[in-house]
Amino acid sequence: GVRGIRLNLSLGVTSTIDHVLPLAARVAPLGWHVQLLMPPERLAQLEGLLSALPAPIVFDHMARISPAQAGTHPAHALVLRLLGQGRAWLKLSGGYLVSPRHSVEDPALDALARGYLDANPERIVWGSDWPHASASAGMQPMPDDARQLDRLADWAGSARLRQVLVHNPATLYGFAA
Repeated sequence: GVRGIRLNLSLGVTSTIDHVLPLAARVAPLGWHVQLLMPPERLAQLEGLLSALPAPIVFDHMARISPAQAGTHPAHALVLRLLGQGRAWLKLSGGYLVSPRHSVEDPALDALARGYLDANPERIVWGSDWPHASASAGMQPMPDDARQLDRLADWAGSARLRQVLVHNPATLYGFAA
């Protein structure tokens, strides 16, 4: 049932970045994707590499881009471009991680989330981020998963909600909707 690999490049380990392309080349023939978690600064530096990956990319946690960076940071433009080209997916997960208020209730998340949905609604999936490792470690308040779903419904609207929760994951993960 494996469908992809996840690489956490948040720690800035250079050798890990050197492994992205070889790992993507190994998983591409299997139909797997490469899920990435990294700061926006690192993401912007890897534009050439990410544009050339042979496997689909999934950006975790709203690509770690804060609402203040939307529309201004090169990483945001890259993610929107890759989404629009159908080369990438994005998880609308962990909004509380990118919010300056550390809350999914932050109204600043609205434009960011809707911008991703508008870029390519067929390439957006949702995740709860359970078990909320950083919140469990006391780095921010524990999010309410039910409220996170409510916020997704606010962002997606009724027309896109089923697509994000059912059809898109079925396509990405290869199961029947």
